[in-house]
Amino acid sequence: MSVYRTLLTYVNENRFNAVYLKDVWTKKDMGRFLKAYMEDIFKDAGKDGAVLPEDEKILRHVSKKLN
Repeated sequence: MSVYRTLLTYVNENRFNAVYLKDVWTKKDMGRFLKAYMEDIFKDAGKDGAVLPEDEKILRHVSKKLN
């Protein structure tokens, strides 16, 4: 399974709501929110043993694709 498909399984409404409730967000905070959301996805995927690329370029590309 590709990294993208693996991480896509972590994109869900419950995770969105959990990240959303951790802070106060405004329209101006969209970038900050998406970064927090992606960090939460990567953190949980790593905990579950998903093999994530170490190359920052690849991680940024996957993150942009998921956003």
